[in-house]
Amino acid sequence: MVKGRGEISRFRYDFANLCISSCNGLTLEHYISRADSQYCIANPATNRHFYLPPFPTSFTHELHCSAIAYTAASMVYKVVCPGIDKTSKSTVCAILTVGVDSSWRYVQTEHLSPDTKRLLLKNPLTDEGFLHWPEKKGTHIPTLNVETEIITETRVPPGCNGKELMYYLSSGRSLTVLVQCSGFSWDVWELTKPENGEWTKIGRIDLEGRKWKFEELVIECGCNTGPFALWPVGWLNYAQVLVLHISYLTQVCILYNVVSQEIDFVDMGRVF
Repeated sequence: MVKGRGEISRFRYDFANLCISSCNGLTLEHYISRADSQYCIANPATNRHFYLPPFPTSFTHELHCSAIAYTAASMVYKVVCPGIDKTSKSTVCAILTVGVDSSWRYVQTEHLSPDTKRLLLKNPLTDEGFLHWPEKKGTHIPTLNVETEIITETRVPPGCNGKELMYYLSSGRSLTVLVQCSGFSWDVWELTKPENGEWTKIGRIDLEGRKWKFEELVIECGCNTGPFALWPVGWLNYAQVLVLHISYLTQVCILYNVVSQEIDFVDMGRVF
């Protein structure tokens, strides 16, 4: 966001590897052409790479549920990779402090229920010092405190249990969930205290009265006419601007400024 409007900054970086996660401009990538390392951390702006040590031979990692996170208290980055311990055949989390550890270690998961352990094998969301593994229609969310390396179970917001149209998004600062009320409105909840699982309802985004504007936008973008939906996909500026995507194959993302209620759009130059 620049002066309240969305702008795209472009720079050349060829993703030769599979990008799994990102944090503060760094990316966690799966490197497939090195025998001594399965992961690397890359800085796309400088094209520098830092290769991580290999996993223990008794550990089978799950590729798409790994993440990189930053803990401000100790000012370090950590990489977390859930997977299966071949010896115990149970779900575990391998963790590594970047630039400090020369080998991976395990986070305690024995206290978690089988259903919660299963969620660790899904895509996580990263915010300031925490990792979350949410699931639509789930009742609990595994939450890892990256500083203390303790995993707890967080209940979903009150009244959200079992609802299918829920969109979990990281604001960069905290975990949020948007519960769809209608085709163009959502209740917004924020996990304000992840250490004790406290949610706060921060309001409702209601765009029903401006549906005509999105219909015009769909036509302007050259999309097919007819019924369509909006999907919340992210936040900019710590939950100030909601990013939405149209349920057509299009390169356009919609930016809704929650504060000024302005609507803008950007062409990302690729098909989602």
